[in-house]
Amino acid sequence: MAQHRRQLPWFAGLILGALVLTALFAPVLAPQSPTEGDITQKLVPPVWMERGEREHPLGTDRFGRDVLSRIIWGSRISVVVSTLGIKEQDFVALAVVAGRSSAWIIRRHIFPNVIPTLLVISTLQVGYVILLEGTLSFLGVGVPPPNPAWGLMIADGRGFLATAWWISLFPGLAMLLTVLAVNLMGDWLRDHLDPKLRQLGVRGVVLESADAVPTGHAIEDAVKG
Repeated sequence: MAQHRRQLPWFAGLILGALVLTALFAPVLAPQSPTEGDITQKLVPPVWMERGEREHPLGTDRFGRDVLSRIIWGSRISVVVSTLGIKEQDFVALAVVAGRSSAWIIRRHIFPNVIPTLLVISTLQVGYVILLEGTLSFLGVGVPPPNPAWGLMIADGRGFLATAWWISLFPGLAMLLTVLAVNLMGDWLRDHLDPKLRQLGVRGVVLESADAVPTGHAIEDAVKG
């Protein structure tokens, strides 16, 4: 039976597109500084809650820093960490050991493998890298404060879950949606670009077509009938 390829996960594509655009235009999109806070504005709730303020749509943390701005700038950290994760793939490391220049590595190894091999592998690794960065930052051994890493933001709010839940919830949702979108897109790319899966799909179509062609005995029986 032929394998049916998955439809393009538009939701995942929109999430990843928004992530990249947010990372690129973080200085323009962020309403406040991600690292500077106002202690008099600490633990301000989201705008739709009582005491919420328009200047801080998603509230502030215990240092009076704007949560939305920190999430926006945190997307840039996630994108940079993912790019560095791709750079550390084995075939790039082997070329560095061989003494090749960066330009030669890009021209001879990275570009020819971007589609399809590197694209599939790197996409599937991005979610893992983002989760790893978040875990390390949560444990205090990742991105140092006051940088707005999502894992660090979640850790900052764990002592205020009952009173200021928004500090951890919103960066946690950002990380969850990003990893989910990356995995969905990676699965789709693998189904469409992996040579082995494509061969299986073609073989399934051929076998299905062969089964649909009537044999000599079937034709003879049909004529007699």
